Amino acid sequence: MNIEKLTQVRDTILRNPKLVDMDCYFMQTECGTAACIAGWATWLALTKSEREEIDTYGSHESYYFAGKSILGLTDKQADKLFYLSDWPVSFLVDYIKCVNRGNSPAKIVAARIDHFRKTGK
Repeated sequence: MNIEKLTQVRDTILRNPKLVDMDCYFMQTECGTAACIAGWATWLALTKSEREEIDTYGSHESYYFAGKSILGLTDKQADKLFYLSDWPVSFLVDYIKCVNRGNSPAKIVAARIDHFRKTGK
């Protein structure tokens, strides 16, 4: 697990709270390109010219595997971090409540990353 890159993703999410969406790898919004944890890991690893050419409708597998590789995760670790359905229940419930209220889930996603960095779960 690459703690430095996970920290970079967490910090980017906290600096861009309107651009966090765990339901998609990349999505164009009026505020810019929103992304999930794997999407942000991939985005941060790209050069500026690569970012301009990114296909926001790219295949699920390509962003999953890119994020997994960049963050140095096993398949099991990637699933636990990237898929809401594999998150600990407390984080999942907080995420759903936050989104249902129309709020940014950035702080919850950042807390999930912190928990994962500390526990691997």
